[in-house]
Amino acid sequence: KVGRVDGVLASPHTGRVTHLLLRQGHLWGAREVQIPAGLVARYEDGQVLLSVDKASIGKLPDVHAA
Repeated sequence: KVGRVDGVLASPHTGRVTHLLLRQGHLWGAREVQIPAGLVARYEDGQVLLSVDKASIGKLPDVHAA
C-alpha cells in the first residue's frame, strides 16, 4: 500500500482520466502526488494496482511543494 486515491484529473477535451491524485502519509505529514493513468495496472476489489513499485512513487514530487 502506497497511499489513498484522493481524486482524479481528467482531460477537459475527452473526459478521459489522465492522473490519479494519491495522498500519502498522515494528517501532519501528508503529501499528494499525481500518478499518470498509464501506471495503473488494474483495478481489483476496490484497490488500484500500479505497474511500478513504492520507491518509484516516492520519487514523484508533491503537487503542493513550493
